[in-house]
Amino acid sequence: MKTNFKRTGIVLALGVVLFSTGCKKKQAEQTVDSSTTVERELETVQSLSDKAREEQERKLKEEEARIAAEKDQREEQARLAKEADSLLRVSQLQRQQAIADSLAAVERERLAAVERDRLARIEAERRQRLEAEKRKAEAALRAEQACKCKAKTFKVQSAHSWAEFRMPAAKKGEVIKIKGGAYNKYVFPKCNRVWWSDLVFSCDPNACAWVKVQGNWDADALCHGSAGSSPYLKVGTK
Repeated sequence: MKTNFKRTGIVLALGVVLFSTGCKKKQAEQTVDSSTTVERELETVQSLSDKAREEQERKLKEEEARIAAEKDQREEQARLAKEADSLLRVSQLQRQQAIADSLAAVERERLAAVERDRLARIEAERRQRLEAEKRKAEAALRAEQACKCKAKTFKVQSAHSWAEFRMPAAKKGEVIKIKGGAYNKYVFPKCNRVWWSDLVFSCDPNACAWVKVQGNWDADALCHGSAGSSPYLKVGTK
């Protein structure tokens, strides 16, 4: 009985020891598990924190990219609007220039037409003047051809001398001048002289004949004077 009791006590003691050992082991295992769990939780928290940070950074980058894209879009829209405004101004200037060019062309054509009309009037007037001058010249030529002075001799004489002023056939308006002089023929008991002053003869367009327009002549008994050398003068005795 005692033996059984001892055995029982030993068994109980061993059980207690084993239980105690098991508890310690279990406690140690639990401590290890707890540490591992904490470490794992810490790792999980760290991982979650990293992921949250990465997600936050990703969102920040996306936000920055979106803001940058919106900025680029606004700048592009502003550039396009500026270009459109510039093109609109250029188009307006081109239209204004085209209108101005068109008006200038119309004005040039109007001025050209006015100038053509003016030149045409001038040309017509010039032709009229030429025709009038031609008719006048033709009339003058006909009148000139119709009015010619025939040859004519003017004569002065004394008892024994004479002088002739011989005008040739000529056109109207011609003028012949003879310098004054004298011619004498002495016949006893006196001189027989003819004289003349400076003479001017003209082919009168009205009478179509030679007329004396200046000077005079006559005969006397003086004995001095020279006849000169005019081709239209002839002297002689009788």
